[in-house]
Amino acid sequence: MCSADGGHDDRTARAVIRDEALRLFAEHGQQAVSLRQVASAAGVSPGLIVHHFGSKANPEILAAFLMVNDLAVFLLRDQLSRVLDVDPLARDGMTRWADVVLAVYRDGLFTGTEGT
Repeated sequence: MCSADGGHDDRTARAVIRDEALRLFAEHGQQAVSLRQVASAAGVSPGLIVHHFGSKANPEILAAFLMVNDLAVFLLRDQLSRVLDVDPLARDGMTRWADVVLAVYRDGLFTGTEGT
């Protein structure tokens, strides 16, 4: 994607939609912002917002979804940081997270299955 200043924007379309929606909500309030305004600010079609956020998307639902989603990601990252003793999004964190997931998966698959 291209940024507003013509440079390259490496965010996903979903991230651009999120960021522009939150910016517009902060500037004008949820009630005053339409999905078309969010789409225009993000440089995407309204259909792409529907694709990412569902056919029932409206500014209030979109805002609530974005806030809940960001909170969930923050809480998950915080909890994983505590378990792994490293930022789960850092390379070492991702490696440790993969090891934990594989161990749980392996133990879950093979626990109590001997002789079956």
